[in-house]
Amino acid sequence: MSRADGFNKWVHPKTAEDDYRTPEFVLRYVSDMMGRSITHDGACSYENAVASSFDLFSNEQLPEDSLLFVNPPWDTPNVKRFVEAAHMKTPESSDCVFLLPNKLSEVGWVLDVNWRFSEIIMLGGRLDFSGPHSVKKGASRWGTFLGVMKTFGNPDNDTRFRSIRIKTLKGEYQ
Repeated sequence: MSRADGFNKWVHPKTAEDDYRTPEFVLRYVSDMMGRSITHDGACSYENAVASSFDLFSNEQLPEDSLLFVNPPWDTPNVKRFVEAAHMKTPESSDCVFLLPNKLSEVGWVLDVNWRFSEIIMLGGRLDFSGPHSVKKGASRWGTFLGVMKTFGNPDNDTRFRSIRIKTLKGEYQ
């Protein structure tokens, strides 16, 4: 078992199942926004993989010209680990998009997470996770955002912010 496997075993307390599958309309939006299909998934269980699995904690580098999508466990220590690993493993010809909870003002996020994104897209509304084990009204507790590592973040550069309503995404991409 790789180190990443340990981080990817998060289950819903009511079902004891992996209940955090990213909705298809979000994945279609990411592909459309980035102008290419998602090639790798950096935080997935076998059942929830949206593309070829890529272990961010291995010794391998992400292949050139890849689009890595990452919906990691949302606790701050794991988010920091996944974001830092993706920042180190993604070559300049590749892009990476994270789906994360809106904890942007927490000190740990300001210091270790936010600056690594060239763009942050706030998703207005609550995101309902999808999947075979989703519970009724299985919405995220927090608002969510997409963090884009395209031109790699630098603590001295500004991160662009924009927003889009989840209802709008559903209407256009579902």
